[in-house]
Amino acid sequence: MEDFPAIHHDQQCFGFRIQDITAQLDNLNHVHNRSRPVQPVQFHVKLVHQSHYKYVNHSLNTETTVIEFTKTKTANRRFDMDMLKNYCEAHLILCSMLEVVGINRRDAFNRHIVEQIIEQGLIIGNRVSNVGRKVLGLCVHMKKVHLKHCYEPCMQLIERILMSNGINEGMVPASDSAIEKVLKRVRVCDGDEEEEEEDDDEEEGRRERKRRQICASESDSCTVCMEEFNGGSEIACMPCSHLFHEKCIVTWLKQSHYCPVCRFEVPTDG
Repeated sequence: MEDFPAIHHDQQCFGFRIQDITAQLDNLNHVHNRSRPVQPVQFHVKLVHQSHYKYVNHSLNTETTVIEFTKTKTANRRFDMDMLKNYCEAHLILCSMLEVVGINRRDAFNRHIVEQIIEQGLIIGNRVSNVGRKVLGLCVHMKKVHLKHCYEPCMQLIERILMSNGINEGMVPASDSAIEKVLKRVRVCDGDEEEEEEDDDEEEGRRERKRRQICASESDSCTVCMEEFNGGSEIACMPCSHLFHEKCIVTWLKQSHYCPVCRFEVPTDG
């Protein structure tokens, strides 16, 4: 959806089930004509992939907006039953079918689906009840749920928070020099890296915030905009040790000299 705001949190879940549809094909070979060569048994594969999308837009000004819709893709193919015994050939055919319905070859569950189709197909082919049938088949029902959350842009969100709490009126902002002094720039690490501080005199004569490394889990997020921190990015740390996106906390402190979490006071011009 082109007009939907940037996605901040994206969750996906996938599941599938296999159904024997041989009885629905209803293709029994009751009469055997010896003058004609025996035709190889055919295997019919039907894929049904249902993608359900749910977009949730969180806003402080209006009610939460939820948009949902579903897309369904199908694919059908019939080939000789004996090809299931050749894994490479069967794998190529089934992978090409899965791509038609939106399951990429690199997807983690692609190989598992292919292996289950081959395994269940061979089981169906060995059933006594299917002796004499010309066509055997199965249907793979797949469902993928996309849950996407987005939040108002940071600047708008901060303004709405301040207005909704009545903080904007009569609140004293922190001074620019104090903001520059109290905030420390830190880097979010992906791995289990230990904290380390760089030498403050690394660039002599230059005034900049101290840099140090921290390890943040995927659940760590900016308290102002509620967006998770990205590994390798730089964020701002208050003297009270609370972490924020630099843009978020600077915008906040220019409206209020209190930490939005613990109300630690940053010096003002007064």
